[in-house]
Formats: sequence, structure tokens, C-alpha cells
Amino acid sequence: MDMKKNAWLFLILLFAIGCDSLEDTYSDYAGDGPRRYLGKCSDVKVLPGWKRLQVSWVNGVDPVVKNIRITWTRDGVVRDSLLPKDATTCNILNLQTGDYEIKVAAVDERGNASFDVITFARPYSENHEAVLAFTRLVSKHFFVKDRLVLFFDPWDENVHEAQLNYTATDGTPKSFNLETIMKKEKYYLLPEAVDPTGKIFIERKGYIEGCVDLITFAPVELKHERSFVTDFKLWMRNKYGQIDISDSFVENQEELEVDYSISSLEDILHFPNLKKLYLGKNRFLKETHLEYFARTSEIFELEKTLFALNVAHEVLGLKIDRYNEHFLPVPLPSNMKSYTEEQGNPLPPTRTFFDMSPWIFEVSPKDEENYDSHLDWLFDKNLATVWQPDYHNTARLHEIKVDMKEQKSLNGVRISQKDFDPEADKNLLNWLPGVIMIQVSLDGIFWYDASDTKDYPLGNTTAEITDIVFRSPVEARYLKFIVSDQLYGKNFSVTLADIEVF
Repeated sequence: MDMKKNAWLFLILLFAIGCDSLEDTYSDYAGDGPRRYLGKCSDVKVLPGWKRLQVSWVNGVDPVVKNIRITWTRDGVVRDSLLPKDATTCNILNLQTGDYEIKVAAVDERGNASFDVITFARPYSENHEAVLAFTRLVSKHFFVKDRLVLFFDPWDENVHEAQLNYTATDGTPKSFNLETIMKKEKYYLLPEAVDPTGKIFIERKGYIEGCVDLITFAPVELKHERSFVTDFKLWMRNKYGQIDISDSFVENQEELEVDYSISSLEDILHFPNLKKLYLGKNRFLKETHLEYFARTSEIFELEKTLFALNVAHEVLGLKIDRYNEHFLPVPLPSNMKSYTEEQGNPLPPTRTFFDMSPWIFEVSPKDEENYDSHLDWLFDKNLATVWQPDYHNTARLHEIKVDMKEQKSLNGVRISQKDFDPEADKNLLNWLPGVIMIQVSLDGIFWYDASDTKDYPLGNTTAEITDIVFRSPVEARYLKFIVSDQLYGKNFSVTLADIEVF
């Protein structure tokens, strides 16, 4: 009988414990007795906004809940807020950039709290990377005398409103909606003159994915700063020795010469006094091969360049001399014909060359046994005879060293490519180098670049002549010419017809 009685008591006790657990209670057998936890909130969500976090949740059904407590913590700083028990949303305002820990708990009148529901979120503010990366709308701008030129980014549908603000020359503040222009034009010359001393800026409002608010972004000021594309900077360095393009060079240059393919000529708009542009003036092609090699030099971003040239003509009065139909379309756009002169095939200038017969020449790496690259033919003034190392399965760097026997004052070098029929031997074009390095030395031990340019571009068409003119005379006894192998098929080699020094 006692066994039955004990079994019934055990079942009653087990049933009581099970009910207690459904009410979020437990027994603390350390001495405090039963302790009851409130029903916690659920389905907590946090949406980031502009310097705020929008928190929402679902309340439990516990009748003793008096408040909802929201706690937010960043970098160890804790803040909280008590809300009415039936609140289901909360806006945490005036937040800074950073990750916040958000806790939501139910609280009774004694201050007892439910288990926290914890989540993390980050508000948007000025320093948020998504804000900093938001489209500036204008990728590049130029002040061309008293005119403003804009190069646009593609229109972004997340932009809600965009306005350009400027001051007219009479001091009147002006503005216009950028959206209407940007959806029609990639590049834009502002129709009226602007006061270049006045502040010119773009106001933007827009949305960022994941942000609940419309953001008013910091204004973008269009400052009087020059930025140049990489190809343009390389051209300025090679042609004019402008390693860092100086303001004085830009402001005083009235003429520019470009000879080799380039991505864009947009940066001519930085030159306020530019009057003349020579295209292909220094590419000396063989007369019998003009039809084959005319238009060899290209502009890869042609639409942008044509716009810039037209602006330069309209505002600066730019004129163009074009040789061998390089760079620009054939036929010319009708609006360019009035300021572009076709100049045909230029001839290399007459030079006074040194007598090289007593000089000593050597090359590294040396020729393999039983092979003659004919290094002497590189200095025989005959374009039909060439220097060409044997084929190799890996690329080499060839250094041609010249001992002139005595110190000389050098003004430059003429490099000539091999003369051959490009129709019959088209594959030979693959061996012609497009770049050469020139170094000089007084003692044959210490070497330095012949000028402030390390690499010189070469015209690489049949029998093409390239004159490399040093920006100032160079004193040297030794010369070194460095060219790299070219790849054709699976073989590496290179060829040059002639080198002369003046």
C-alpha cells in the first residue's frame, strides 16, 4: 500500500513541475526559492536608417508586463529606454557610425525582466562606406576659361533628386536639375558662362539599399583641381618630361603633339591656352606602305575625345593638324572639318649623325654558338639588313652596349624598323619592338637614363623611323639600348634594322 501511495505522490509532483515550466518558472534550490521569468518578446527586427535604428518586435501575452525595455550598446557605452507595454516599435535616434547591440526585454512593475532578445545593426551616417560610395553624378569636370564642362556617370535610379548650383558671371545664383540632362547626355558644356571664383556644387538626395530613409548627402563641390587619365600622364612624361604635370606647364603650353595610340584626349581641356594640336606629326612611315599603315594610331574612347576637341575649338579656338589620317575618324565629322587640316605623310627631319665606324658594340645575352644575330648590321645604315637574335622558348631582355671611344654630347637617337613587304611577310610585324630603353654612362660602370623618361615608344610598322630627341644634350661615352623579346606563336625573338646617334 505504501508503494502505491508513493507512486501517486511522485506523479503529482512531476505534473506540478511540468506546469511550472510552461509558466517560465524554475526552482532555485540554493535558498532563494521559486523564481518566475516574464514571457519574452519575439520576432525582433532592426532596420537601419539615417543616424537611427528602427526596432520592431512582437509582445508576449504575459499579463504582468508593465514596460518594454530597449537597450543599445556601442563601444561599451550603454543606453536604454522604457516604453509602454503595448509598444511594438521604437526609433533609436541620433546615432553615430558603428555596430550597435540591441536588446529587447519585457519588464514588470518590480523591475524583473524577461530574457533579452539580442540582435545587431549599424545605422547610416556620413562616414558609412555605402554613403561615401554613393554616386557623385559627375565623374570629371573642367573649367575651360569661364565655361564649365561636365563628364557624367551613368544615371543611378537610386538618386531621388540632383541639382547643380553655380553663380553666373553677373553674380546671380543659378541652378538646374541634373536628371533631365544626365538621361540624355554623357558629356555637357554648360551653355552660359560661370563665375569661376564662385562656389559650384551638386546637391543630392537618394536611397541606399537597406536604408529606410531618404538621405540628403553632403554636397559635392567642383573644385579647381586637375586630374589626368593614366595614358595622358604617360604621354606627358614621355613627350614633355612632365613626371608630375606642373601648373606652369599646363598654363603656358600652346601646342601639343601626340603620336601614339591613347585612351582619350579629354585632358587637353585642362590647358587654358592651347591653340594647336598635332596628331601623328612624328610618325615617319614609309611612303610605299601608307595605305597599309595609315590610321595606325588610335583613340580608344573616341566619343569622349571628339566632344573634348569640339569644346576646345569652341572655347579656346583650337586648331588641329592631322598626319596620315591618324586618330580621328575617316571621313572627319562635318563639324571638325573647319578646324582640322590634313597634312599627309611627314618626313623625318635632317639630322647630323655621328660616324659610328670606330665604335665598339656588344650584346647581352651573347649569340649562341653557330648563330650570328648580325649586331653589326644594326649600325650599318641599311634598313634591309637587320639584327635578330635566335628564336628562344622564353622571353629575354637584350642589352646592346656601345662604346663611342670618347665622351660626346648627344642630342638624340634615330631608331629604324626592318624594311619588308607587309603583304608578303605580315608575320614579321610580330618581331618589331614597340618600346626601347636608353641608358648612358661616362665610365661604363654607373648607368642612368638618357633623359627623364625610362621607356621610349617606337613606331612599329615596316621601315618606320622614330626620332628620340633628348630634352637637353646628354654627356656620355657609353650607350646602352635595351629591348625585350616579342612573342610570335611559341617563339620569342626581336628585330631592329638600324640605330643612329645625333
